[in-house]
Amino acid sequence: METPPPGQVVSPQNSSNEPERQDPQQQTPIQPESQDIQQPDSPAIEPAALAQYPQPELSQQPQPTEVSDENVISWTASEYIAHHKSASWFMSLSLAGAALAVATYFLTGGDIVSIIVVVFVVVVFGFYGARKPREQQYSISPDGITIGPKTYQFGQFKSFAIIDEDAFSSITFMPMQRFMPAISIYYDPQDEDAIVEILSAYLPMETRGHDPVERFMRKIRF
Repeated sequence: METPPPGQVVSPQNSSNEPERQDPQQQTPIQPESQDIQQPDSPAIEPAALAQYPQPELSQQPQPTEVSDENVISWTASEYIAHHKSASWFMSLSLAGAALAVATYFLTGGDIVSIIVVVFVVVVFGFYGARKPREQQYSISPDGITIGPKTYQFGQFKSFAIIDEDAFSSITFMPMQRFMPAISIYYDPQDEDAIVEILSAYLPMETRGHDPVERFMRKIRF
């Protein structure tokens, strides 16, 4: 080993060729790559803070409406009783119409308008006599009396009555208005008790028979 000349500062060196070791405590730690972390705009609400807000109760939720159909009855029936009309029936109608037209001619002094009215009435009478009744849907409920597409309010009638129609029966509603015609509906006899029970809650029931016009129609089997 060489002796350094005087006045020269000599630093100690590693005599061996091994690399110089560093103290692990003095090493610089590796920083993780920066990541963009999105912070919430508003701070989270602690569970204790939620207690100050009123919570909805089950009783505040809308409840479904219960609909009861114990006061509703519906059925399908013919709109009126159709009597069989033979050719002789229409022949009799034509003869009666001709006789009425002749009588009108002499009573009115040959008024053509009156004769035309008589002929028109006879033709319409024969047309409705040949017409077949339709099947109608009937319903009685708290909303009123429904016949087909039309509904009548109970306030439009003052009473109802059961009319005997031989093998069938009908219910006739007596109107409040003077010039409003009575309305009749037909039904299955086995439903009569249920129908009368519901109607009695809204209208009084009276006893009546056929009026003169109805008796005439029944006699000629219209």
